Amino acid sequence: MGARTNFTFKQGDKYLTLYSHWGGDSKFQDLAYAINEAKPRWGDTGYCTKIIVSQLIGESWNETSGFGLYAGDEGSEESYDPVTIDVEKLTVETPDLFFTFEEFIKANRI
Repeated sequence: MGARTNFTFKQGDKYLTLYSHWGGDSKFQDLAYAINEAKPRWGDTGYCTKIIVSQLIGESWNETSGFGLYAGDEGSEESYDPVTIDVEKLTVETPDLFFTFEEFIKANRI
């Protein structure tokens, strides 16, 4: 089992995808929290991406399973809505929805 999902980060025409084996059930709430934590660095794509990824992974950095990173816009298995986080334009996009970072935080915070 699992709650497999991907978080695809876009910087210009480059992509980095974070795969989460267990993150699907709380995907949007976790992402909203992580984006909010990165707010002081929204103007710096590298730091912004690092903070969001770090917040999503949490204390699992030293684990050998649970998360993976992929270069390009294709990650691993996806059981939930795909999401693209554009850290230059400060937007979040799913197949059906489009948000600014601020809108996404407001729509998904608990």
